[in-house]
Amino acid sequence: MNWLKKAASYFRREVSIKDPATWPAHTEMVASSDKTAMSLSAVWACLNLNVGVVSGLPCHIYDTDSDGSRKRITDHPLARLLDKSPNADQTAMEFWGQMQLSIELRGNAFAEIFRIGERVVSLEPIHPDCMHVSRNSSGIIIYEWSDGINRKTGTSRNVLHLRGFGGDALGGLSTIEYAARTVSLSRRINDAARSAFDNGMRPSGVLTIPTV
Repeated sequence: MNWLKKAASYFRREVSIKDPATWPAHTEMVASSDKTAMSLSAVWACLNLNVGVVSGLPCHIYDTDSDGSRKRITDHPLARLLDKSPNADQTAMEFWGQMQLSIELRGNAFAEIFRIGERVVSLEPIHPDCMHVSRNSSGIIIYEWSDGINRKTGTSRNVLHLRGFGGDALGGLSTIEYAARTVSLSRRINDAARSAFDNGMRPSGVLTIPTV
């Protein structure tokens, strides 16, 4: 019967509580991408709530009178741009929602500023993955990005940069990146549960104890 045990051991992995060498190797949690992170219901719910609240807030322009009171300005060139339609393709709610989502996922949100003369006429979102931020020898922050056709370079004059929590002048911190281990653990728990259900709740191994 010894040859049968040897043959079986070739296909079966025995794990002993007393022998750590037989335990499954620990694998490091890997960083989650946006899509894998958002596939978790908790992440989706938090982002949906956060983005929904922020994007629904009004973005008005105010001026301060000589007596210190605040007065809303509706005829300023930026009033309609910020509160109604920042560009030809998006409403203000869509634009600010996209910016807020970029902050949560990447820690930064960018938009290219278009002008006619000195008047700002449009804000076009830039995907954070396309943007490189640096500081030149004069201390000026330089933005470099691609719109899919041309490579562009700009400064704060033609780039709106919204930074998330923490970080520095070059960029904020990504919530998803810093929560990568927690998100990865949740994904693995879901994968383990799915695997168990796919297997009809049948165990993949047998637990044995020494006979007394």
